[in-house]
Amino acid sequence: MALRVNDLVIDSERTFKNNFMLADISRSYKYVDGKKGDPDGYRYTVVLPELKLERLPVKIENQLPLIDIEKETIPVGVQVKFTNLVTSAYMAHNGQVGISAKADSIAFVTTSAK
Repeated sequence: MALRVNDLVIDSERTFKNNFMLADISRSYKYVDGKKGDPDGYRYTVVLPELKLERLPVKIENQLPLIDIEKETIPVGVQVKFTNLVTSAYMAHNGQVGISAKADSIAFVTTSAK
């Protein structure tokens, strides 16, 4: 039996070293039979300094956004952290391997003054 790409789970702590910089926030939607449905959360796109600033969208379902994206400017480049981040691989339509990510929540990383 062959290993399926969808069965792979990525160790996000070792791979990304919990180093995420916010790049964008957008609504995410449910898709049923390939058709866009109702909103079901938010997608936070982060860049990964450990991987030459590759982008990773992380979906968080049914939570208020980190900021009001309709009224506030997205603080691009600010470090964030995720709770229960799960990343896995999948085979995209173009034959390339993609990474999907979801988490329970997101927060800004606060640094304490020295």
